[in-house]
Amino acid sequence: MRLSTQQSECRQSPPGFTLLEVMVALSVVAVVLLALHKLNGQTIQLAQETDFHAVAALLAQKKMAEIESALPELPTARSGDFGQDQPGYRWELSVEGVGGEQLGEVGEDFRRIDLVVSEEAQGRSFRLRTYRLVR
Repeated sequence: MRLSTQQSECRQSPPGFTLLEVMVALSVVAVVLLALHKLNGQTIQLAQETDFHAVAALLAQKKMAEIESALPELPTARSGDFGQDQPGYRWELSVEGVGGEQLGEVGEDFRRIDLVVSEEAQGRSFRLRTYRLVR
């Protein structure tokens, strides 16, 4: 008889989780999901930024080749867009003389060419600066 009373005293609680354990698990899952959501947003933004800089660099290179093919005639300032091929992208050109005592007479023939490619929708811009000797 003694054995049966010991067994009844050592009853185990029913299997399952307590409310506290469930709340802690849900809190951990919520924190992880929030972190993943933020990381996903940053990844998308970085991909868009990378895409812009890749496209803008190629467009700037193309426009600079057109400008250099027109040498020695360089406009002082111009702007425009890239047409239907790249809607939303604009370019702006500025050309200035580079003079100075250190360069002497040669300095009069140097030009600083600044080309800015911008995307109107996002307000991003890509700058390209080069120097050319124009005779």
